Amino acid sequence: MVADLIGSHLPPNYTVFVGLGNIDRADDGAGLLISRALKKDFPHIAFSEEEKSVESFVFDFIENPDIKKIVFIDAADLGADPGDVEVYSYTDIKKFVPSFSTHKVPIAFIFEWIKKSGKEPYLIGIQPKTLEFMGQISESCKKTVSLLTEVISLRLKNSINNEYL
Repeated sequence: MVADLIGSHLPPNYTVFVGLGNIDRADDGAGLLISRALKKDFPHIAFSEEEKSVESFVFDFIENPDIKKIVFIDAADLGADPGDVEVYSYTDIKKFVPSFSTHKVPIAFIFEWIKKSGKEPYLIGIQPKTLEFMGQISESCKKTVSLLTEVISLRLKNSINNEYL
């Protein structure tokens, strides 16, 4: 199912990935763990808010004419089972404005900014089980992190046209 979501929504060409979250809050660090893993093989297209602010990344990406899609990965309350994944486009995210936040600036605002620049924003949301401070990532989210990392990595490795590889 995750492979289908990634495959149908996120062509790898000209795509950058930004992990969001807080590593100190258990499953909230899922997006950061995925971006860290992707960065090992794809340092020019995998980023995290641990490096600098989301707004700074977005500004840089908007200025880069080669980047067409910006994919955020974050824990999000989807009202689903822990570890479940949903992919949201610009149109989808408008329905969930109160639910999603990058912890500083609402994701709806960032999506609007990206869309106005002519680029496509996406959010890969992962349902957390726990957000316990200094807690360990749950088994369900750990499996999802591993699976998403594998699926995205394979998709990128199989992309002949990705200019960042």
